[in-house]
Amino acid sequence: MNTAPTTTPDHAGSVGRLLDLLDVERLEDNLFRGQSTNAGWMRVYGGQVVAQALMAASKTVNDGRLCHSLHSYFIRPGDPAH
Repeated sequence: MNTAPTTTPDHAGSVGRLLDLLDVERLEDNLFRGQSTNAGWMRVYGGQVVAQALMAASKTVNDGRLCHSLHSYFIRPGDPAH
């Protein structure tokens, strides 16, 4: 018996939008650009920045290399205009 949860079309769309948001564009060898969502917070969400940084880092190493540790501190709020 299959007990795996099923994904509804709404969840599938949400996951797709999340993956699109976390994807980063390579501008140069070690320079990437990510998108920021306008959630009305007037700040950048730190978790999104970390996820985008991890996505960018993964594009700089050979396939099969995985991150085993990631630490971050958010001292000041991020400005969505930068």
